[in-house]
Amino acid sequence: MKKKNKIKKGWKFDPTKVKHVPEDTQDGSTITCAHYTVMGDHPEDRIYRDREYIRRLQGHIDCIFDLLKYDLHLNEKGEEWLFDFVYNEDRNIEFEDFLAKYNVKYCDLVK
Repeated sequence: MKKKNKIKKGWKFDPTKVKHVPEDTQDGSTITCAHYTVMGDHPEDRIYRDREYIRRLQGHIDCIFDLLKYDLHLNEKGEEWLFDFVYNEDRNIEFEDFLAKYNVKYCDLVK
């Protein structure tokens, strides 16, 4: 029976144990083990992977927002107010309360 590799309590990442560590140049342009992520990823790999993930998420976010606009039957002005509420309002308030703060009525924002 094989033993499972378990991370022991108090385990800390040791960058000197990274499998592939390029040699450092005198000008400091090469990534060394000191630059690797906590999980041992090369920074370029991690940046590329997360950049692609963020781009896919943004596409999903845009789709969800477009569907919301469609479902609410908002006119152009209503879409602008909804965008401002979703992306710029940091307080946890209802949409109608947000509109009331600016003396705007929801019924004026629908088609």
